[in-house]
Amino acid sequence: MTYLETTSSKVIAALCCDFDRTGIGTRARLRDNIANKPVLTHVLERLLAVGGLDEIALTAPESQLPLANEFKLHDRIHIIPLAARPPQISARIRTARAWNLQSWRGGAGQCTFFDEEYHPQTLSVAAKQFNADHVLHIHSHSLFLDVEMTTALIHHHLHKNYEMRITYTPSAPGLSGLVLRADIVHEMAEKTAMPWQLLAYDPKAPTFDTLIRDACMQVDPALSKIPNRFCADTDRSFRLAEHLLRTGPYATSADLALAAARTIASGVKSFSDAPDAPRELEIELTGKRQTTPPGSVPAIIREARGDLSAAHWTRWLTAQNFPDDLLLTFAGDGDPLLYPALLDVLRAARQAHPLSICLQTDLATDNLQPLLTVIEENLVDILSITSYGHTAATYNKLSNTTLHAQLMKNLTTLAPITTARGGLPLVIPRLLKVRETIPELEPFFDTWLQQTTWAVIDYPTDRAGQIPFVGVIDMAPPKRRPCRRLWDRLLIRANGVAVACDQDMNDKLTLGNIESHALEQMWNGAALSNLRQQHADANWNAMSPCNNCKEWHRA
Repeated sequence: MTYLETTSSKVIAALCCDFDRTGIGTRARLRDNIANKPVLTHVLERLLAVGGLDEIALTAPESQLPLANEFKLHDRIHIIPLAARPPQISARIRTARAWNLQSWRGGAGQCTFFDEEYHPQTLSVAAKQFNADHVLHIHSHSLFLDVEMTTALIHHHLHKNYEMRITYTPSAPGLSGLVLRADIVHEMAEKTAMPWQLLAYDPKAPTFDTLIRDACMQVDPALSKIPNRFCADTDRSFRLAEHLLRTGPYATSADLALAAARTIASGVKSFSDAPDAPRELEIELTGKRQTTPPGSVPAIIREARGDLSAAHWTRWLTAQNFPDDLLLTFAGDGDPLLYPALLDVLRAARQAHPLSICLQTDLATDNLQPLLTVIEENLVDILSITSYGHTAATYNKLSNTTLHAQLMKNLTTLAPITTARGGLPLVIPRLLKVRETIPELEPFFDTWLQQTTWAVIDYPTDRAGQIPFVGVIDMAPPKRRPCRRLWDRLLIRANGVAVACDQDMNDKLTLGNIESHALEQMWNGAALSNLRQQHADANWNAMSPCNNCKEWHRA
């Protein structure tokens, strides 16, 4: 007999369902049909087949309980009310996860896939109601839940994990779940604690990553590196699910996922195909900036593009039909805080309903009021702040300014404002990694991780050989492959001209402009389609700037 057949521990599964909105802010698709069944029916049927489970708690808000009762497919499925978690927690998780939907962890604020639908109080109530010893937390849209993997996860939790009270697998989102001992479920409910707080790196108490501890059930490494999300909770992932179900059958969901692992970008099975819309759109409002750090585009080039008026941008943004998972960044080669009509453009951007909006800035301006208004009106979700040194001396040297004191003053002003808003917008400092900053990388990361819960180590580029390379080492792999960015994102310059890549600083590979092209036309037009085909055919050396690019391997 197996351990699961002899253990007396009671294990329940819990799904936290909302039939209106998902944990990442998109429209819920639990009742949408796929392969002739509602998404939630697929999930529950797979969950019923998982070994070692006693009961399934399907939770939903009180007003949605009649909808939940439609999915009582078996006597083991029980419907209980879902207690809402604090709005600030939901908003923070929604914001953080938006920028890393294809991975189980690694996003802003150290939030994980398991946080998206984790409701501490509800899971505690379910554990008590069914006198459970352990709880398996499953995402409600996981229609590709792998039965064998999840059965093994429960076994690992009960039989092999003696170190910690939680167990997970680092597979792509939607393939499995998180198992917790009931006592830690109750403790998390008392403190309104979330899974990321158990799995995160804490510089004040450094320890081994849970990835190399018993808490992690190892799987095929390819399953943790798939650039896809196997939860049918966005338009993109729903279309991927439809495609994968048509191309099956597969023995297990893991086999299906491994087939998808050969994708160039989310949902793209062939180099000749492209998704209907980009995952990321970057808009450069101005070429002006106050700093000139290593790797920056010369002012004579970026400022010569000129700036469009706010009317051009608001008219274009108002006319767009963005996909529900689009990430919109205002950055480019200049600093958007120096654009006079920033507020007008951001208001139009918010009304276009991208999944999330990021503003990247040096934050060295002496007029912070426009940004304070932006925050007050909830116009950005992420504030990405570029730094050129952890110390004043290094910062001033690399930025060719004396603006470090102004930056720190502005950060001090922002701290109580974002704290009062539950940590929103998320503030993410970024340190440029060059030889001068190597000694400062660790103190920078640890300092800002404690203060803002996340930090990024950035890297300079040589803009495909067009400016001197000042990085520490060239990280490009020895074997060239097609550039993934061509299937995932694009950039619109301050003059309204769209280009395929930010490495193209002289705008050689243009895709149209906002005066005459919608986003779909830029993305699906002949120029970008031909460029993708050239990369699919390994002809990147025949075009500039792709022939000298070192950034093709980055996601």
